[in-house]
Amino acid sequence: MKIFYFFTINKTRKNRQCFHYTLWCNSVPFVKWHLEDATVTSITPQNFTGHEHYPWFKIINMNGRLYDPVIARFFSPDNFVQMPEYTQGYNRYSYCLNNPLKYVDPTGQLIEYESFRDRWNSFWLRITDEEYRRQFKELKKSENIYVIKYNDDGKNHFSTDGNKLYVNYSLTDKAKEAGQTRLSLLKHEFEHGVQFEHGEIGFEHKAWLKMDQNGNWGEHREWRAVNYDISDELKAHDAAARAPQFKSDNDRGRWLFEYDATGKRQAVPESVRLQRLLTVPEYQRLPQTPMYNTNTEKVKDYYQYSLPYRLRLY
Repeated sequence: MKIFYFFTINKTRKNRQCFHYTLWCNSVPFVKWHLEDATVTSITPQNFTGHEHYPWFKIINMNGRLYDPVIARFFSPDNFVQMPEYTQGYNRYSYCLNNPLKYVDPTGQLIEYESFRDRWNSFWLRITDEEYRRQFKELKKSENIYVIKYNDDGKNHFSTDGNKLYVNYSLTDKAKEAGQTRLSLLKHEFEHGVQFEHGEIGFEHKAWLKMDQNGNWGEHREWRAVNYDISDELKAHDAAARAPQFKSDNDRGRWLFEYDATGKRQAVPESVRLQRLLTVPEYQRLPQTPMYNTNTEKVKDYYQYSLPYRLRLY
């Protein structure tokens, strides 16, 4: 099976070079069909999958590790088994779950962990929660970099620094009293990551005047979420309530279900859950109508980081 890759670099929009790739990323000029011709120099170092090729050595720098397209294996094993519930996750010398036609990994590690605790929490959720497992696989295949990061500062929010996206979660005493656990809080913020991936929310690098310690006014910039509405928060709360480890005095904090006078369990209507959210001051400021990103392609620059909206299939 063959793959063809075309690119243009000049203002006249003409193809300056055209390369042919084998299934496992080995490149040769379009008019050549033999492996020994792969040393022809490309006019750009980035080729198939966007990684830097070293044609004289017939290897590829895939950022995380060096890759040999001849034997279709890395020189060293992956440092992490990121998907232990999937058999190809243990094939640590292969690229993108041994499926380079379907997946691309531009950095070598698309879901990162701040600590071993984050890796353990995510692993435990993946083996106990089908919904989280499906979402994790989706973000793992993304070209955006997500970082799972626990903190002891009581900060639960989804954020960015303009380069990576951070799933920040923290278990406070107040959250414990409400029946939350680290896993439910992780799932809550991870849902916001899925919302970003589908263009339901985005980020803007907003600026405003701020006085420093010396009394001088100056411009201050901070990445803030945009198109973030009450329905986004409702979906995150629902996701946390479905976490297997979400415990409280009465059936998952009585968020999704409640009991009537006869003791029969029944689902809490969405409108009731929404009204419960609106009793929290910080959510009262959110728009009441659903909002989505309007850009038609990915935007990632100094001022904005957002993806085009696309409908969820689940």
